[in-house]
Amino acid sequence: MMNNNHDIFRDDLWSLASYSSNGSDSFAAVVKFNTQHRIFDAHFPESPVVPGACILQISTELMSHHLSLPVIMMEAKNIKFTSIINPLHYNEVVFSFRVSDAGAGNKDVSVTVSSGTTVFVKISARFSKA
Repeated sequence: MMNNNHDIFRDDLWSLASYSSNGSDSFAAVVKFNTQHRIFDAHFPESPVVPGACILQISTELMSHHLSLPVIMMEAKNIKFTSIINPLHYNEVVFSFRVSDAGAGNKDVSVTVSSGTTVFVKISARFSKA
């Protein structure tokens, strides 16, 4: 995985436990959270929750890894949070991506973050080269 200034949380808040790709149109990554990360001291001390903004950043970092170039999330078309991620209960989660070409170097992406049958977040977004 690329490790540059676009990977602001990798190897700090989260690490990549596994990655598998079915070509350019889909891939999945198992992300393991660092339960001792300082963000959980504030969000929330007694019952930690992975912040939604962090989930979006992790998605962007994983897209950069998949495409082997830095990307930005240009547009979040739809984000649906269906359950919280408490890293003490769900230390590893799966980020599943479906990618399609949107032209002009842009990618339309659907991301589902889950663990087993529990779905935490569904994201529909457009990514572009940074």
